[in-house]
Amino acid sequence: MRWRRKPRTPRRGGPRTSARRNGHGNARSAARILSVLARGGQVDGVRLLGEKTIDFVFDVQSDGVDLVNGLPVRWGIGFALPKKATLPWIPDGRVAFWGGWGGSMIIADLDRRMTISYVMNKMGPGLLGSDRSAAYVQAVYDQLP
Repeated sequence: MRWRRKPRTPRRGGPRTSARRNGHGNARSAARILSVLARGGQVDGVRLLGEKTIDFVFDVQSDGVDLVNGLPVRWGIGFALPKKATLPWIPDGRVAFWGGWGGSMIIADLDRRMTISYVMNKMGPGLLGSDRSAAYVQAVYDQLP
């Protein structure tokens, strides 16, 4: 009879479970990650996504009231897509975004080749962005030609 080691039970919060919960970062790290979309799939000379993969982001998967947050959201693959009824301060076009409870917001604007990221230090009211994130995003777009 061969000896077999008993499988380890994952510890609470250990490496086997923590990756499934969430990630930690700041506005700069979030913008860097999502910049791969705005830069056409390439960052610092390294191709991470192909054009066809990026196009999949904009294939509308659903358009209606989100069952989790109760807001009207238009979903592509992995990201929300602009919908004036929900967030009028996000422009139309090849724009993919998501925000978090409390006010965080990250936007990849492929038409303008830019990424906007806002992560708050103090939670504010709002399920998808906040008044603060709306003001910051609007200020950025107001500076563009």
